[in-house]
Amino acid sequence: EELGVLAAAVASAREGRGGVSFLSGEPGIGKSRLTREAEAQAEAAGILILRGRAAQPDRPIPYGAVVEAVRSGLRRGPPPDENLDPFFPQLARLLPELGPGGAEVLEPSPELLREGLLRLILALSGATGGLVVLEDLHWADVDTVATVEYLAVHLGTEQVFLLATMRSEPPNQALRLAERLEA
Repeated sequence: EELGVLAAAVASAREGRGGVSFLSGEPGIGKSRLTREAEAQAEAAGILILRGRAAQPDRPIPYGAVVEAVRSGLRRGPPPDENLDPFFPQLARLLPELGPGGAEVLEPSPELLREGLLRLILALSGATGGLVVLEDLHWADVDTVATVEYLAVHLGTEQVFLLATMRSEPPNQALRLAERLEA
């Protein structure tokens, strides 16, 4: 049943109706296996897969899982989108491989950074669409969770589907996010 739901979500994203799904459960229940099945379906449909994983809590990395996912797409080549130019100074803080970033950022702006990450994901996904897989979100730092929330709110009319896995045991800010979005 879950595989059917994910297959439909990936197909909907390809048609411009993206979104987000959270897979939660205890360790070893099969969350990662289910994401691999969704990735196989996306790959068969020619959809770009961006994959990242949150670091364990003893070494949190701000925006870590999202940056890792974006980097997996940047390895295939630079994003083909000039609409990213205003966001390069913010993005270059996290992704120095994008280049110098133009003007120096005097004050970091989480809002501009999140919008830049969204636009970068959309640019990388191109006309075929994208599947963003973020694993172990229960370990994600507050910036990553806030970025996932931003993406979830804005992907509904895009060709990108975000699939996140997390453990279901509290305390867990990612689980609280999933509950808020579901409500």
